[in-house]
Amino acid sequence: MHNRITARCWMALCCFVIPYGLQAQSHIEFLNGREAYLGNVHQSRQVEHEFRMRALKDTLFLSAAKPSCLCTTTAVSDSIVPPDSVFSIRVKLSAPKGSRGPMSKFVKLYRRGENQPFAKLLLHATITSSFSIRTPLIRFDTAAVGSEKTFEVWIGNPGRDSLRITKLKALCAYYTGRQDALERHTIEPTTLHVADSVIAPRDSVKLTVGFRPETSGKLQGAILIGNNDSEIHIFLEGSFSDQTHMKQTKRRN
Repeated sequence: MHNRITARCWMALCCFVIPYGLQAQSHIEFLNGREAYLGNVHQSRQVEHEFRMRALKDTLFLSAAKPSCLCTTTAVSDSIVPPDSVFSIRVKLSAPKGSRGPMSKFVKLYRRGENQPFAKLLLHATITSSFSIRTPLIRFDTAAVGSEKTFEVWIGNPGRDSLRITKLKALCAYYTGRQDALERHTIEPTTLHVADSVIAPRDSVKLTVGFRPETSGKLQGAILIGNNDSEIHIFLEGSFSDQTHMKQTKRRN
């Protein structure tokens, strides 16, 4: 008897849930898909894509098309769409400076008077840069306080024209103090030098970065390399310790 009641309750639940799910999917028809693959997009470029849709049974009162970030803008062809009418959402994507590799953004569509989106449009792209680098992250073990820790990185030019470096900037922080009371300080490299500001086609130049903190702590940050059209970041992580300095002093003595 208990099993029969359970089965009837489950069937009744399905009768309420399934039609609601079907109804949620039946507001519009995606004429060219709900996902767009834009391929390789350079940091300096802006690309556009138009999603075309058709309203089905009822008039669609569209209140908003909200993108996931400021790098994406939208334009709606119609806010009131009668049944069996076609409308479009034109999306413009501008890659944020410094971004590289695969990137996905979305646009949510809202109907008038509703707080939840009824559709989600997806954009996929691979962001490329004029500069190339083999090591985007430099992580080093504990170094000695008072002695300079130096890194050498090669910045490449994969293009066919010469590439000039006009931006070279450190964005670094140094965390000192107890673990439960860390203090954050801005730290500038003691060495920040590029061998040549102009990179020949299919060539590379050496970038040298060095730090010499006077107290123990952890280093985190990035070095920005770029020009007006493109940027690239080299991220840094590591720590400096007095104990390492003491061990080196004992060895010398």
